[in-house]
Amino acid sequence: MVSSKIKLFFTCLVFLLLFTESSLAIEPTTVALVNTYPNAYHNLGYPSARASFYDGSKFWVFFSNYTGGGISWSGQSLYSYSIDGISWSQPAILKESSTTHYYMSVWFENFTTNKTVYVSMSQFTTAADLRFRRGNITGTTIEWEPEVSIPVTNYVRGTFVTLNSSNYPWIGFCMYDGSKYRPWVVSANDIAGSAWSSPVLISDEDCMYPEGPTLLPLSNGKMYMIWYNSSGQSYRGAFFNGTLWKDLTTIDSATLPPSETGQYAVNVNDVIFLAFTGSDGVLYLRNWTEAQGWGERIVIDRNTDNSPQVTIGSDENGDLHVFWNRTNIIYYKKYSSATGWSLTSTPFGTSFSDPRRLRSAQAATNSVISLVWLENTSTAPFPVRHAYIDELLPQWSLNSTNATLAGTAIEHRLKWDDNVGLSYAIFSFDNCTGSFQNITGMSLSGNSAWSNFTVVINSTVGCQIRWCVYANDTSGNWNGTSCENPFTYTTSSLSSTLKLNTTKVWWNDSILASGYMTRNGQPANGTLNLFINNQVYCSNVEIINGNWDCTFYAPLEIKTYTVSINYTDDLGNPGSNTTTLTVSPFYGKAPTRGFVSILEQYVMVQDLNGKIKRVKLSLAVWR
Repeated sequence: MVSSKIKLFFTCLVFLLLFTESSLAIEPTTVALVNTYPNAYHNLGYPSARASFYDGSKFWVFFSNYTGGGISWSGQSLYSYSIDGISWSQPAILKESSTTHYYMSVWFENFTTNKTVYVSMSQFTTAADLRFRRGNITGTTIEWEPEVSIPVTNYVRGTFVTLNSSNYPWIGFCMYDGSKYRPWVVSANDIAGSAWSSPVLISDEDCMYPEGPTLLPLSNGKMYMIWYNSSGQSYRGAFFNGTLWKDLTTIDSATLPPSETGQYAVNVNDVIFLAFTGSDGVLYLRNWTEAQGWGERIVIDRNTDNSPQVTIGSDENGDLHVFWNRTNIIYYKKYSSATGWSLTSTPFGTSFSDPRRLRSAQAATNSVISLVWLENTSTAPFPVRHAYIDELLPQWSLNSTNATLAGTAIEHRLKWDDNVGLSYAIFSFDNCTGSFQNITGMSLSGNSAWSNFTVVINSTVGCQIRWCVYANDTSGNWNGTSCENPFTYTTSSLSSTLKLNTTKVWWNDSILASGYMTRNGQPANGTLNLFINNQVYCSNVEIINGNWDCTFYAPLEIKTYTVSINYTDDLGNPGSNTTTLTVSPFYGKAPTRGFVSILEQYVMVQDLNGKIKRVKLSLAVWR
């Protein structure tokens, strides 16, 4: 499992440029175990359909399960979610039938205010049945709107649901007319998909059953539809200019049927990319624009030892992600307009049991693109498997320290955010020695967390501290970019004088306290609190350019007190100082001449501590 690999990294404490590498993959997990119609393996929909996506916090997979026998096998249309891509929920039922089973096509839109799922469904029997449903994701549930039945005249295969540029649902499909399947399209009359127009026939030619078409939205209400013509062994395309369907075109005529190899297309900024297998077994890519039409073949993989099943998706950067399998291995390749094609890799391992019907997400969400497939394990039930590519490293921000005072414990703070989930952070530190050491680590969790490490720093004033943090996410992506340009600060000293304008006073006399604060010998700004025997007498005194003062009144009890100040500079460095203050009745002004008593009398008084005392009261005058 990935977690054991991560622990090995922590033990070795080896941090190289590999921590800045993206596109790491999570090992495949089993979503559910299902039965399948013999030799069909359409549990994830027809070859062009989509069946999985990531909504920004959860993975979702849509699939079917069948029971019974023959063409009228009963079945359930199901879906499951996972927060981490490892543990999956119990499947929820979207549709259930005791007389037939439905194949699904799924489209996901991550709108600003909501996350919405669109599903088209058709039966496997000969009934004229085409259905649509829309749902909004709320937490770990999908709140489904009522199912809509779309009028069709005959039985339908290979549906593909999408949205046009105005967010109106459209469905492409192949419909039987008594002699063959033909390509059709139908569009909703409202955004909710509660009412639909009449289906439109795109071409009078063959639309190969059961593969179905791919329907791709373009800008300004335009669309493009791709299907496979079995009689010509060719991929065909038609363009909708916002008003009518036109430009019926042969895209490629020397190809293998998608029932064996799959065929997938994506739209990236009005450029359509089609991945398919040629009759020579080579995996190809073609692209289309409205201005130029279809371009020449581009080779993705020349290995022809086994016909691949291929799927393609895109991410927020407009990069392409292509997955395919040959025998029991799933391969991966990425195309970036900035760097071109990556090397072919096997991110999910090399040991699978005849993976069938690879389905990638149409588009990445938060730089995560998911992949789902069905494994042919020879005997039922068959595992529905899921994996994903995480394109995004954990991101750091808000680096800070709470102080810089030499020889003290300093907290080093760094905030981390990740699209999938954070896992671990390691603190690397140069304590004025000129070299880094990875001295401690901590677990992180959630999509946002702080890596706060407290370390006693060097006691030498004026030396340079350097620090940084390595962090990874649950996908295994490491980010060590803070260590390429480490955070730095200089150790400092801090002191302040404490002066009272008098230290021997009568009770309740006014006293002026003042002082001068310096950091590394230079005046500094900050704040200060003054205490007498730990009781606050001046609070939040502002220190400006090193100067501060405050006035307070002497305590009423006759005794000697400790006066202390606690101060903090504008970098968060703390300091303190103390002096003493004596309160006594003998510290008034001395008379200029001897005094003459004119009245003496003993009285009973209660002191401030509540004690009753007998004292002599003397009234005297002097001059």
